[in-house]
Amino acid sequence: MQLCNGVLSGLVSVTPGCGVIDPWAGLIVATLGAALFLFLDHLMLKALLDDVVAAVPMHLGCGVLGTLFVGLFAREEYVTAFYGVHPGVGRRWGAFFGGDGTLLAAQIVSVVTTFAWVCLFLVPYFSIMRRLQRIRVPMEQELAGLDASKYGVMTTNELPRMPDPRQNKHM
Repeated sequence: MQLCNGVLSGLVSVTPGCGVIDPWAGLIVATLGAALFLFLDHLMLKALLDDVVAAVPMHLGCGVLGTLFVGLFAREEYVTAFYGVHPGVGRRWGAFFGGDGTLLAAQIVSVVTTFAWVCLFLVPYFSIMRRLQRIRVPMEQELAGLDASKYGVMTTNELPRMPDPRQNKHM
């Protein structure tokens, strides 16, 4: 399963810059993305944060890495060809290739803006849903497994069970 997640995280990491970076840079960001995914997934499991499909380490971690990577490794000729930006408007390509930092600054603003938007709209939404008890299924269903309790089938019985969060002494 980790192999599939590693491949997928590499794809998520390379996607923001696929049109403006060299293939060798794509291999680097994909490899870094896979390593970052494994690290963040491990941290989330240690912190007992519930993310069954590992969406946070995959899309937040690897997406941010790939977005920032564009500001460092975008090539002038690819940016010009891909976006039609002409050299007379500034050096808006990767900082490692002689760019003036404008692209990197834009990528940072993009990450911060996206994070702010998510916090502004989704934190209140999920807070309300949590208060209304609409986020979690009953503990009995969760412990039995949703496949078994909802559909009467066992599809994940070979996977280890998560510990009961009510028995965590650190909470």
